Amino acid sequence: MSAAHSATLARDRTRLAVDRWLAALPAASFDLRLVPADEPGPTLCRRFDAAGFLAALGWIRARNAAGCHVYCRPLANRHVLVDDLCPDAVAELTATHTAAAIVETSKANYQAWITLSAEEIPAPLAAAAARLLARRFGGDLGAASAQQLGRLAGTTNQKEKYRRGDGTAPLCAAPPGWPGRRSCRPCAAGRGSPPRPGSRSGTAQRPRGK
Repeated sequence: MSAAHSATLARDRTRLAVDRWLAALPAASFDLRLVPADEPGPTLCRRFDAAGFLAALGWIRARNAAGCHVYCRPLANRHVLVDDLCPDAVAELTATHTAAAIVETSKANYQAWITLSAEEIPAPLAAAAARLLARRFGGDLGAASAQQLGRLAGTTNQKEKYRRGDGTAPLCAAPPGWPGRRSCRPCAAGRGSPPRPGSRSGTAQRPRGK
């Protein structure tokens, strides 16, 4: 396979992953943050609607390839992130909640986006639900808020410790079937009250992503 063909496949793969991510988490706009991985440099923050996000994808991919982590979130409190989940936690979460999107950010480490309500909700309610979900499923409580960003599907995780033997960075990707298992049913947490704890135990937040 030629280098040009490989580059085309990579662009198409990223476009498809981002297109699905945007569709799974509908919002009027999306916050994007590009954070340099190893070298000092400015963190770049942008806000796009879905069309603008896709139009900027070439620039986003270029910054990612140059060593930036790519974090984003829909600008809507009704979508919250549950970070740092193991495969068993993902299975337990999806047995009782509808995940709008799931992204494997490193080997056997996942982020799940949960849509709490069909309509927008107050930030304090979203934050409370995010904390309860993190506690219940063993997620990262430090990443449980109404404004938490997560890694963008279709981009690479630039952390040095995750680089492959050939020096390339692993792709952040949705597991097979996701977000295709998304339904229109919102998480029960959005119907008036946060989820009850189970047996397991507007400020920009620091991006997360293992």
